[in-house]
Amino acid sequence: ALASDIDRLRAMPLVDTVGVSLRLEQVAASVDRLLLAMDARPRAVSESGGEAASLPWWQRAGAEAWQALRGLVRIERFDAVAPELLAPSQVFFLRENLRLRLLNARLALLSRDQAAFRNDLKLAADWLERYFDGRDKAVQNALATLRQLQGGEINVALPNLGETQTALRALRNGKDRR
Repeated sequence: ALASDIDRLRAMPLVDTVGVSLRLEQVAASVDRLLLAMDARPRAVSESGGEAASLPWWQRAGAEAWQALRGLVRIERFDAVAPELLAPSQVFFLRENLRLRLLNARLALLSRDQAAFRNDLKLAADWLERYFDGRDKAVQNALATLRQLQGGEINVALPNLGETQTALRALRNGKDRR
């Protein structure tokens, strides 16, 4: 009975609480470096500077005037949702609340509260998608980490050790009768 219970305990999945906690801490530490969606600049078309140096002066002057004129007009697509604009104080509180959500998820991990853990990770991921620039590599990495952690189980059901307890009680009762 003892050997079968030991085998059942060894076959249980192992929850890497320390690893998950460290990953949450890394995402929380990177919150200040994440680029907000409202701060993202449209991607500029790169011009080759090497060719401009070999052009005659009148073509370089024309190209510079064209670039200055192009800078006055910006064309954007409006079929996508525009990023939400935040005041500087709101940006501070957004970052702090995101950090608190991640720390709440860490506390839920340590207390083995699966529902609170997943809820906090979902809210943090939603805030990242809503307020931060999805094209930024750091935001993409943070989102990928949160999505991966959301799919994991932190609450593992322990096996019943009743057979071992029954065998130990029987052994103890047998010694008490002697």
